[in-house]
Amino acid sequence: MALPSVSAATAIHWRAKLLASRCVLIKSVYEFYAQGSTYDELHAVNRGVRSRWEQYILDTLFKFTVIGYNHSLSQRWQRNVIENFSYMDSLGKIDMKDPDIVLGCFEDYRFHLTLRSSQYLNAIRRERSAS
Repeated sequence: MALPSVSAATAIHWRAKLLASRCVLIKSVYEFYAQGSTYDELHAVNRGVRSRWEQYILDTLFKFTVIGYNHSLSQRWQRNVIENFSYMDSLGKIDMKDPDIVLGCFEDYRFHLTLRSSQYLNAIRRERSAS
């Protein structure tokens, strides 16, 4: 299905919203920013894609979550991970109930003969309806 006169990013966003509206098991759709096998790698990649998230620096209500897949994360660890993203310079207010954007950092641990992990930084943009 082709969309007239829209950018590729807008088309992807539109298709993700359409898919989420049709699938009851999808709770949210994140925009992908960066991935790394270590947090140092993740931060290096994320700094390189600043143009994708810098629009949210000044006045966006935000929330930051850290989620572990195949393992649990202590609150102390989660706080440390969040604080390490301070270079993003978010100046908007933290809003845990109704943010404009939710930044999610996902730790994915795969259990094989050796423990391997990957970290991902993603974001959900919330669209507010005009009232």
